[in-house]
Amino acid sequence: MKRRRGWAAIGNTGTAWWGDCPRWADAQRAAGLTVTTVVIIGRRWPCTFCRLHLTH
Repeated sequence: MKRRRGWAAIGNTGTAWWGDCPRWADAQRAAGLTVTTVVIIGRRWPCTFCRLHLTH
């Protein structure tokens, strides 16, 4: 399995969402969530946040 850099967005209730798109992380920061850097282990998937559905 491959390791890659990703982000975890943590809400005020403690719920965490994981993503590996830098645009997604910026949008979560703008929404007021706490964003931390994490290591994601697993396969890559097409990004649903980007308009082009790129694989990051």
